[in-house]
Amino acid sequence: MKHRYRTIWLLLIVCYFVSCHPKENVSEEPIIQSTDLYISISKEQANAIGLEFGKLQNLPLYNSVECNGFLDTPPQYKAKISSIVSGKVVKINYLIGDYVEKGNEIIRLESIEFLEIQKNYISVKGNLKYLEDNYLRQKLLSEQNVNAKKDFLQAEKDYFSTKAEFEFICGKLDILHAPIKQIEQGNISPFLSIRSNIDGYLTHLNTVMGEFFDAEDVMAEIINPEHLHAELNIYEKDAVKIKKGQKVELSTKMDTSIILGEVFLKGKEFDQNSRSITIHVHFPENKNLLPGMYIEGRILLEEEYHLAIPLEGIIRDEQRSFIYTLVETKGDAYLLRRNSVTTGEEKNGMVALQFPDPVDTTKLVAIKGVYYLSGAY
Repeated sequence: MKHRYRTIWLLLIVCYFVSCHPKENVSEEPIIQSTDLYISISKEQANAIGLEFGKLQNLPLYNSVECNGFLDTPPQYKAKISSIVSGKVVKINYLIGDYVEKGNEIIRLESIEFLEIQKNYISVKGNLKYLEDNYLRQKLLSEQNVNAKKDFLQAEKDYFSTKAEFEFICGKLDILHAPIKQIEQGNISPFLSIRSNIDGYLTHLNTVMGEFFDAEDVMAEIINPEHLHAELNIYEKDAVKIKKGQKVELSTKMDTSIILGEVFLKGKEFDQNSRSITIHVHFPENKNLLPGMYIEGRILLEEEYHLAIPLEGIIRDEQRSFIYTLVETKGDAYLLRRNSVTTGEEKNGMVALQFPDPVDTTKLVAIKGVYYLSGAY
């Protein structure tokens, strides 16, 4: 071992004198003397390769949980558009992607069933007036013991059953947003407007002109993205670490920029198949995001500080990584030591380090120009 270190120092002394030769003897390519762990390089050579030194920095990083999922909106901000009567499509007012306000006509149907409902409304309403008058008359006679009891009971039955039928028809017309006043005036029409019941964007349109739809068939779908959120899946081993209010870094395949969100709700149901739970994450409105998009998340737990170096100060050799520590400055030469490191998270051009062997972390390290040093071994 002692013989090895004598050899190293002999090489360093030789390198020192080589570095002190007149400038005209310096080759265009920097001459760097090295051993297994140490490098000696003159200041002139260091300037030529752009070598710079700096201190290791404390980089604030978070322990985190990686997860993924999809973007979604709450059920109250989604709508499937259908009709309670059948009919043929005669008009389509919007295309997929259009913004629709609540109450706007999306599709117009021509419906014989709608005509029959209006006709029944007029007929039943007229009959109801007669039955009401008869019921009141029979009630009065019954109280005076003038008529037979069965006549009063029949009048009561006819009136209340017809009244229930009339209220049922009124309910249908109300759901269909039919113009009641026009119908009462005898102005009935086969055309029915199918309207949006929320504000939002048309995401599906399941019809074409002339197509016939049965009652309850879905003609269109609308989503309001103003309350978009992320539904992320957390595996069983990480579930206990997640709490409401924790910060979450989100990104999509379409846009890798980080979107900062927050855990809003932690699911209470455990999925036996995937061994995971779902968490609900809120984030600021982002017009580039759409429901259904795949999204990746990183839930930030407690903050920790790690020693870090600029990415330009790292040399990667196959599966290994190294940095160069300044051991000493002797005359016009630098003595550097190569140190193995394990690299961690990268942030803002810095990379976190772990040292498998004891290292004096107070010493200066090479932060630029290390590329040429790697070729000295």
